[in-house]
Amino acid sequence: MLGQRISLKDLHSVLDYNADTGVFQWKNRRLGRIPLSLVAGTILRCGHRVICIDQVKYRAHHLAWYFVHEEWPPHEVDHINNIPDDNRMSNLRLISDRWQQRANQKIRKDSRSGYKGVRWRCGNWEARCRKNGRVSVRRGFKTPESAHVAYMEMARNIFGEFARAK
Repeated sequence: MLGQRISLKDLHSVLDYNADTGVFQWKNRRLGRIPLSLVAGTILRCGHRVICIDQVKYRAHHLAWYFVHEEWPPHEVDHINNIPDDNRMSNLRLISDRWQQRANQKIRKDSRSGYKGVRWRCGNWEARCRKNGRVSVRRGFKTPESAHVAYMEMARNIFGEFARAK
C-alpha cells in the first residue's frame, strides 16, 4: 500500500474484483472521467499495478487481498509466479519477511552460470543461499548443474515453498 487505507465499504462501492482473473474494474463513472468496466489502475515500471482511489495510490495485489479476506495483509503479498500484474487470488500469498520474497525472485540477468544460486569460485562451481545475513555455501562442484542441484536442496530447506529454481 502506498497511502492510507480505504474502508472495505468504500472499496466495494468503487471497484469490482474478479479473483479468478485478478482484474479490478471500476463500478461507476466517478464524475464521468472513467468509462464503466475499464480495467482499473496503471502499471508501474516495476510491473506492479497501482490503483488510485480518491488521490491515494494502492497496489492492486494488496487491494485484492483486502477485497477477498476483508483485512489488510499483515505483511507483504507475494506473486507466486513472479508476474507482478498477475493479481489472481490463486497467485497471491502472504510472506512474513523479505527473505521469502527474495527466494521467489527469478535468476539474476547478470548470472554467469545460467543457474540461480550458482557461481564460479576458485576453480570450481559453488552453491550459495543467504537468509538474515547467514550464508550457506557448498563448494567443489565440477558442473554448474550439480551446484544448482545442491542450491535447490539448500533453498528448499531454508525457504520451503518459496524456493524458486529459475
